[in-house]
Amino acid sequence: MSARLYDDGEVQRIAHELSLKYGFEALSLAQSRAERAQEIGDELALAIWQKVLAAMGALKALQR
Repeated sequence: MSARLYDDGEVQRIAHELSLKYGFEALSLAQSRAERAQEIGDELALAIWQKVLAAMGALKALQR
């Protein structure tokens, strides 16, 4: 299974929904999930969370 299975649209959706649900805490939540994925060696989850973090950064930039 590859992180490519999660296309940009899906990543954008996840980032958007997390931002709506958790507000400013969404970035911290996504970062902690990425760190946890790295700790346990889940490369797929880590790649996906990194994509979500990048998308959240882009969403945040648009809000400025």
